[in-house]
Amino acid sequence: MSKDKKIKKGILIGSLIILLGGLAVFAYSILYNGGVVLKKTASIEVMNKLKDIHRQGGKVELTQNDINELSNLLLSSKDKLVFSNGQITYAPENFKIYKLKLLKK
Repeated sequence: MSKDKKIKKGILIGSLIILLGGLAVFAYSILYNGGVVLKKTASIEVMNKLKDIHRQGGKVELTQNDINELSNLLLSSKDKLVFSNGQITYAPENFKIYKLKLLKK
């Protein structure tokens, strides 16, 4: 074999190794979930209930335990604290459970 053919063959093999390595790193970065595993907790069950009601329409009632579970993990609200007559009043504008908006009622 001539020197030129050896160099071309080496470049080709090196390029393939780099391409396969890059593909492996890309696949790993897409498929790796960071070791996050969602345990089936009461808050996940309540979220599934809300998701089903949101999809089908209708009303949902949440018990105090449901609210407690959701507030530990996913409940957020936009609100104001109002101070008047020596009292602090919590005045919510809206509530969200994860991305699902809830009415104040």
